[in-house]
Amino acid sequence: MDFFPPAIDTALTCANVTERINNLASTFNFMGSIRCVNKCYIDGKTYSHDDLIDEPVNGCMAKYPYNTIQVSKMNSWVMKAVRLQFCKMNDLIPHTCHNLPTIFKIRRSNGTLYDAVAADPLYCIRISKKPHPSGYGERIILYVRVHFSEAHPNSNTWVNINIITDHGSYKDVPLHDIYRENPSMPDFEISFSKMTKTDDMPEIADAVIENINKDFDSWCHSELQSSLNNYSNEHNINCSYTFI
Repeated sequence: MDFFPPAIDTALTCANVTERINNLASTFNFMGSIRCVNKCYIDGKTYSHDDLIDEPVNGCMAKYPYNTIQVSKMNSWVMKAVRLQFCKMNDLIPHTCHNLPTIFKIRRSNGTLYDAVAADPLYCIRISKKPHPSGYGERIILYVRVHFSEAHPNSNTWVNINIITDHGSYKDVPLHDIYRENPSMPDFEISFSKMTKTDDMPEIADAVIENINKDFDSWCHSELQSSLNNYSNEHNINCSYTFI
């Protein structure tokens, strides 16, 4: 994809909006922050500064300014679709889309237990897929990006969890290791939200939303469900999802 896409001179259609959605979702990791002076990355047109906004991409594992896509306010409704496709294409579960507690215990490599936080939607759980050591099928590992304080292992001494996320250390911890250190945690649940039409959206939104919801639902039924079943069977953790 051209990082600075040409303007769509004709009226936006379901086809060209869907193409832009998929291009943005598939290339965002390689671009970091997507921003060109006064350009909207949905329709490629030039707008005044006041008519543009920076929309974050949940699960991108980055802070501002490396976590946003610049779009016009009138096209900002498309970003919900970009976020869904970004999760699907990269096998990600943003921290706002699961039921893990905000704060829980993790064990550091030196054996010490630390409090860790997993709440910022810019960070996520990553589904890793590798050949199984047995030679049959895939080995699925759900890696949870957590943040913690080297100086303050106990959350009782934290001033604010946002400070820990912004300035603390981080680690990708397998989900089953977290359950081992926190045995009272409930079954693992993922909850994605479907796109819905609102009155301020253009007419083409109906077709775009239908396509995106159908595509994401198909991924959930096949890829996501298969990964969760695999993980549940190997680690004895009940895992489920909803997309409603």
